[in-house]
Formats: sequence, structure tokens, C-alpha cells
Amino acid sequence: MDDGGGKPRTGLDRGATAVEYTLLTVLIAIIAIAGSRALGTALSSRVTSQTGQVSAVVTPSP
Repeated sequence: MDDGGGKPRTGLDRGATAVEYTLLTVLIAIIAIAGSRALGTALSSRVTSQTGQVSAVVTPSP
């Protein structure tokens, strides 16, 4: 198979490409997981804060 550069591709080239795509996919997955965890933590603290404020308003003072 020709890669357009005039040099035929070998099985080793295809293996190297597969490794590169795998590493790229793993990197993207790590970034996505870290981002979603950070977002989850931020949302959790926001909900906890809002719950405390609502409880303070709804609960009557003795």
C-alpha cells in the first residue's frame, strides 16, 4: 500500500500508527474523566450550598 509519499507502507508502519491512535485515545479519555470529575465536584458543592440556604429559609426559628 502506498502512503502518498512514494514509499510503500509496511506492517510496522501500520502497527506504529495503531499505537499512536491508542495513546491519543487514552489521553483524550484521561482528560475527559478528569474534566467530568471536576465538574461533578463543583456541581456537588453548589447543590450542597443551595440546600443549606433553602433549609435556612424554610426552617422556622424557635
